[in-house]
Amino acid sequence: MAKATVERYRGINIRSLERKGFLVPGTRNFFYWEQDGERIGSITMETQLNRVVLRYKAQEPGGNWVPIEDPISLDQTSSALGRERLWFRCPGCGRRVAILYGEKYFRCRRCLGLVYRSQQVSPPDRARIRTQRNRMKLGGSPSLVSSFPPRPRYMRWSKYFPMMIQDDKVLSQLLKRYAIPFAMDDLEAQKKVRKSVRRTK
Repeated sequence: MAKATVERYRGINIRSLERKGFLVPGTRNFFYWEQDGERIGSITMETQLNRVVLRYKAQEPGGNWVPIEDPISLDQTSSALGRERLWFRCPGCGRRVAILYGEKYFRCRRCLGLVYRSQQVSPPDRARIRTQRNRMKLGGSPSLVSSFPPRPRYMRWSKYFPMMIQDDKVLSQLLKRYAIPFAMDDLEAQKKVRKSVRRTK
């Protein structure tokens, strides 16, 4: 049975709370989550000296809503720039984490047994998704049938060539995996063009 993914859970990110100024001791803030334009959950957070206290309602298996008060300790570490970086201390395992996910209580993804959606994708499909993202970063189409996008003016050749090589590799693997022999000649022609471009730079 596949594990639940973090994308299905409501999370609180300490970096986002910091940017919004919600972690100043003595303050109380209210925020909520939205899905398809509708509010799907809300929470009040009181920030104290070394912790935050989350107050919200959670639905029990029987359907009843119960009030929850969930204290979460805060911790600090020094960053490379000499600044202090804040972390949540997961009440379940004591680990420093930047994000907690809400079930009945807010805990880290390990305590809740959550995985990232990308971890449930096979390595070949993960490589394909990464290649499609690279194509879109270059201003092209995610379609692997389209030609590889040209190098943007702002991008160095040292960054562009590895993306091109990775694209070649993924395309070759996909064509072999799905047994599409008619497309191999076109792929080889594209590779020759790309190699000639590399030699001229």
